[in-house]
Amino acid sequence: MSVSVVEVAGREALRPFEIAEHVFETRMRETKEGRSYWSVPIVPGLIAENVVAGRPWWRGFADFVSKEEQRRRVFSADEKGGLWAMVQNEEVFPGERAERIFVEACHEAWQRRMGQLGERSRREGTGFSDLVGREFEKLRISFSRCKNAAAIRAAVTDFWSRGGGSLTSLQGRWPLVLELFDERNWQKARDLALLALASYASPEGDRGDRKDLTMGAGGALGVVPENSLGGDGEEAGAMAKGGKAPERVAKGSEDRDFVNGKDRE
Repeated sequence: MSVSVVEVAGREALRPFEIAEHVFETRMRETKEGRSYWSVPIVPGLIAENVVAGRPWWRGFADFVSKEEQRRRVFSADEKGGLWAMVQNEEVFPGERAERIFVEACHEAWQRRMGQLGERSRREGTGFSDLVGREFEKLRISFSRCKNAAAIRAAVTDFWSRGGGSLTSLQGRWPLVLELFDERNWQKARDLALLALASYASPEGDRGDRKDLTMGAGGALGVVPENSLGGDGEEAGAMAKGGKAPERVAKGSEDRDFVNGKDRE
């Protein structure tokens, strides 16, 4: 068996993957025929590749979800809890940075848009999850098809404006996100727009009565499933808030430092 060894710039560079190991959960699932199988998260693979290459953990997200099978899994409720925890983590997704502000604005715009769709559903007697699912897919396709700075700028600003009124997330911080719409950074904006859709989680008060609709709307309602943060609940919650989880080693290997690949003194 061959073993690959990679070098990174210090332990801190490994933090995104270390956190991902705690917040993405492998789940036991069952097919319609009653066969059980393990559903293994795939986003940590993207995070690992980016960590090794010295890139932000979310880079290349748009290309990653361009493949149908990967897109179906990433935009499901199974991976949503982990993505939500990653974008909420100040350590690997710092506040007051353009990327964090951008995602927060998208989350706020989507929450407002769902409120509008809820009103339409009640007024017209139409299915709420169907309306949300169609709107979600339109947005996903719109962002995915952007091939230059002008296209992603138009798609995102139109999305933000549909929420009605100015977004609280952008008040006083709009100049910080402008750089993401230039010719040098537009692909980052596309990555972040799709990351925002995939990681959206409903406010706590909205989760109970909508939980059954999550998958019907392609995960668009953003209900984070119970225990979706993976591992021990308190530990994973701390990781989502930027805390550190206790170091874990295999039983019988307490004298081995698996991060640095050497024996502890």
